[in-house]
Amino acid sequence: MAVDTINMLLQSLSLMSLHCIFLVDCDCFQLSGRTPPRAVCHPFQFSRISPACTRQVFAFAGLWDHWEGEGKTLDSCTIIVMPSNEVMKPIHERMPAIIAPAHYDLWLDSRITDKQEIMQYLTSAPSSQLTAYPVSTWVNSPKNNDERCIQPAGS
Repeated sequence: MAVDTINMLLQSLSLMSLHCIFLVDCDCFQLSGRTPPRAVCHPFQFSRISPACTRQVFAFAGLWDHWEGEGKTLDSCTIIVMPSNEVMKPIHERMPAIIAPAHYDLWLDSRITDKQEIMQYLTSAPSSQLTAYPVSTWVNSPKNNDERCIQPAGS
């Protein structure tokens, strides 16, 4: 869900109806650009690095909800996306909103009801904290879950 859509939702919904979560991962994969149907998409691997050049986890901003009706239940979640930062921009126009470690508790705090405060946490990681490189199309299949998924393309 795009950050501009979230902003529209906040105008019409009570914050109490939104359930903020973050989804944690060490790596993010993004396919490059827009391609015609059945074209090969070129994947890129993104990592968050600390000033000490060690890999850090991402906390992607998300929302969840639990729906009940007509004898059915549905649990769902979405990752919030936003315009790309300088590292992602050459590859794709959008990227996941990343919650900064200093804001983890605030993002999850259901007592916060100020809509502008919620929106300020939806940011991209500073470009200086991200690294990206192309990886093999091996990662394009959910059947593949091994080290080859994060090896640089051509290695």
